[in-house]
Amino acid sequence: MTSYSSNPWDLAERHRQELEWLNKIMVGGESETVIIDGVEKPSISKNISDNYAALKVMVAGRVAYQTKVELDASGQPPSDKPLAEVWNDPDENKNGLYGWLTEHWEKSPYDPINGASVAGTEAGKNASSVQVGTKFSQAEMMRFMGDDLFPLVTDLEGKVLLGVDDSGNIVVQLIYDFLKISRMSDISLSNARLAKLTDHSMIPLMVDAAGKMLAWFNPITGEFNCDLAKSLKNENFEKTSQLNFLGTGDVTPIVTDSTGRVLVGVNNQSGKLVADIEQHTQKPSWPSLPDDKLIPKTDINHVLYYGQSLSVGAAGQPPLSTSQPYRNLTFNAGPKSSKTGSVGNNPGLEAFKPLVEDTNAADYGNESNRGETCCSGHVNYVTRLEAEEDGVDWQTSAQFLASAAGHGGYSIAQLKKGTTWYQVFLDHVTEAKKLSDAEGKTYSVPAIVWIQGENDQSAGTDPEVYKQELTKLQLDMQNDIQAITGQSHRVLMMIYQTATNTMASELGSAPISRAQLDVARENPDIHFVTAIYHLPAAPDSVHLTNIGYKWLGHIMGRNYKNVVVDGLEQPQLMPQFATATDHQVTVKFTVPYPPLSVLGECLSAYQDAGFLVRDDVGDVPITDIEVGLDFVSMLISRPLNSGAVVRYGLDHASKFKNGSGGQLHDSAPGVFRYNGVDYPLFNMAPHFELTIIPISE
Repeated sequence: MTSYSSNPWDLAERHRQELEWLNKIMVGGESETVIIDGVEKPSISKNISDNYAALKVMVAGRVAYQTKVELDASGQPPSDKPLAEVWNDPDENKNGLYGWLTEHWEKSPYDPINGASVAGTEAGKNASSVQVGTKFSQAEMMRFMGDDLFPLVTDLEGKVLLGVDDSGNIVVQLIYDFLKISRMSDISLSNARLAKLTDHSMIPLMVDAAGKMLAWFNPITGEFNCDLAKSLKNENFEKTSQLNFLGTGDVTPIVTDSTGRVLVGVNNQSGKLVADIEQHTQKPSWPSLPDDKLIPKTDINHVLYYGQSLSVGAAGQPPLSTSQPYRNLTFNAGPKSSKTGSVGNNPGLEAFKPLVEDTNAADYGNESNRGETCCSGHVNYVTRLEAEEDGVDWQTSAQFLASAAGHGGYSIAQLKKGTTWYQVFLDHVTEAKKLSDAEGKTYSVPAIVWIQGENDQSAGTDPEVYKQELTKLQLDMQNDIQAITGQSHRVLMMIYQTATNTMASELGSAPISRAQLDVARENPDIHFVTAIYHLPAAPDSVHLTNIGYKWLGHIMGRNYKNVVVDGLEQPQLMPQFATATDHQVTVKFTVPYPPLSVLGECLSAYQDAGFLVRDDVGDVPITDIEVGLDFVSMLISRPLNSGAVVRYGLDHASKFKNGSGGQLHDSAPGVFRYNGVDYPLFNMAPHFELTIIPISE
C-alpha cells in the first residue's frame, strides 16, 4: 500500500489532486484514463464502454418476444442474432434480456430489468436523492458494501463511497476526516449487481432531489449519458445559493446535504466536477507551538484590546451583551474604564465586576457613541469553546478579564509607548494586577488585540514606518506587561486588517492594510486573524455595528482558543504566491481551515469574487474562477504581458468608506446566534497584491 506524508499541506495538495482525478473519472470521455500512483484507471464512460463493448455489438440485431413461452418456442436463433428480449410476460421475473446457450435461452445476470425505480415511473417519485447529513460523520448509516451496490468510487479498502443500489438510488458513504482522505481505488464492474429497472433503457447513476436522472447508463446501447443542463432549472435546486458555485458558472448538483446545499456538482461552464465541503471540515491536525511560544493559564487571564475607535466600540450602540453568562470579568466602570486621577474620562479601575457592555468611554466620555466592544464576544466564546471542546467547567475554572484601552481617531504614533494615552493601557494592566493580588489569585496578560490603522491609512503614513512602529509596539507592550505581572511568557498580539480606504487612490492600494499583513507574516508574535470587509458597517461607513463588534469578537475568540489555550500553530489565512500560464492564473494560500470558499452565508457578491488580474497593458478579464482546498485558479481571456499582478480585495467597492472587499474565506467552523440569526465564524482572506510568476503550459 502506498504511504503518504502526514504533513497537512502535503495532504491538502494530495486532496486537490484527488479532486482532479475524480473529475476525470466521473465525467471523462470513453477514451480517457487517469494515472493514479502509477496505475491506469478508466473513466466511468470508458469502463462501461469497455465492459459492454461485446454486448453493444450483439444488441444491434436482437429480437423481441412478448412472453417467455414465445421465446422458447422460437428455438435456436441465427448465429448473428444470439440475443433476444422478453418484454411483457405475465410473470415479471421472466421479462428481460436472454442469450442462447447451446440448447436453451439463458436469462442474462446483467439484465437490469426487474422492478426498480427510475425518473418518470411511479416508484421513481420516491427515489432517494443524493443526500447526506450536515456532517459527513453522520453518514454511517449509508454504508453499502455488499453485492447489492454498483460501485462508482471506492476507497483504498474497497469500501464503496459512491454507488447505485439495487433500487436505482444513488447512495453515498462519506465518513469524512479532512486530513485523512481515502483516495479513489479501481472502479470495478466485476461482482457488482446493476440497478434493476422497469424501464429497459436506463440505469440511473446520478439523480436530483425529485429522482430525476442527471446521469445514466443505457444497457441496450452500452452508452453513458448525461442530462445535466436540463436538470439545472429543476425546481428543487433553483432557489439554492450554491448554484452560483464558481464565478459566473452554474453548477448542476450531484450530491446535496439534507437542506439541499450542493456538496458535489458539475460546473456547466468548465465541465469540471466541483465540491463545496465548507461546513464539513474537522479541526485540522496543526502542530503544537514550540515551548517558548506556549502561554500558560493563570487564575485571571486578561485579554486587552487596544487601538483606535473600533477597539472601543464606536457606533456600537445599543450594547448587546448586557448580562454575563459565565464568570468573566471587567472593571467596575466597564470595559472602557480609566484610572481615577490618571489619563482618561471614565474613572473606575478600582474593582472587578461581571463582564457586560455599556456606553461608558475613557476616550471621549460617557456621552460619546461608544457601545458594544469585541470584549464580551471574545472571552465568552472562548469560555464556551473550552467547555464544548475540552470539558472545562467554567463554574470552577480560571477566569477571563477583558477590557479596552484604546482611543478613537488616534494614529499609531499617538498610541505607542511614551505617549500620553499609552498610560491608559499601562493603568489597565497595573490595576488588574493589584486587584488579582488582593484576591490571592495569579494574573497574566496572554494577548493584546490591536484594532487600529484607519487613521494611518487615510493620513498616508509610510507603510514601512507603520510596520516598524507596530513591531516595536508589540515588543514594548510585552516588556512592560512582563515587568508589571512577573510573567515570563510572551504576549501574543492579534490583529485584523483595516477595511476603510482600501480602494486604489493617490495613496496607493491599502498601504497600511497590506503592511499589517506583512508584519504578521514576518513576526511570529503578531497573529493575523481576519479582514473585516464582510462585517456590518455602521451608518458612518467607518465603524462596525453592535452586531459587527460581537461578531468580530467571536472570530477573535476562535483564533485565541486555538493558539493561546490549545497551544497550536494555527496557520494564518494568507496568500503565498501566484503563477500563470497563457490561460490561467493560480494563487496558493496558507489556510487554517481548508477548503477555501466564496460561498459563505452573509457575504456580499463582488465582481470576480473580489479578484483582479492586471498587467502593463491593463486589466485582464477573468472568465471563470475555481476555488480549491488551498488555491484559487482563474481562467483569463488573454496571455499576460509584463508587470502582471493578481489583486484581491482592492478594486471592488465594499460597504466601508472608500473600502473594497471580496468573497474568499476559509471553512472555519461555528456560528454565533443573535435574535435567531446565525453569523458564520470563518476567517476572511486579506486585501493583497502578488506579482505573478509566469510558467509554461
